[in-house]
Amino acid sequence: MAQDFPGAKADPVGQSGAGAGNGPGIGSLFNVLLALGIVYGLLRFAGPKIIGRMNRRLATGVGSDIRIEESATFAGGNLYVVTARGRSLLLSVGSGGVQCLADLTSPTPKEPEPPTFGDLVEQEIRSVSAERRTEPPVTDETPVPEDEWTSALARLERLERRAV
Repeated sequence: MAQDFPGAKADPVGQSGAGAGNGPGIGSLFNVLLALGIVYGLLRFAGPKIIGRMNRRLATGVGSDIRIEESATFAGGNLYVVTARGRSLLLSVGSGGVQCLADLTSPTPKEPEPPTFGDLVEQEIRSVSAERRTEPPVTDETPVPEDEWTSALARLERLERRAV
């Protein structure tokens, strides 16, 4: 019926082996099961690893100098306010990578914090102990200036007059 032309492909419809009794065999069933096994293995083992790499989450260690102050999510990615080495930065993390949007560091240096009550008490204790170290101890043999004696006696006399 069909003529054989040189270089022409054979007719796959006309030679389907249905008339010859060659139905689907074990080889084609094995090929399908092999393909399903490969797809299952990719979904089961390689899928979570690939998805984990696609999740671009900014994470820092416990003792790190880098701290995430705030974060927000939007349709294109995430926004982070990050403090690192005394600077505050606004970062955008998306599918295109990480971009620094703004430097939020205040241009004026921070004022020193006022001392706490405990600091003030310690400072006073140090100053009193330093004064005690510089003053000689007062004993009975320590001479008292004459003007102090006379002023003390004058006060006692005034108190005596009031009492009478």
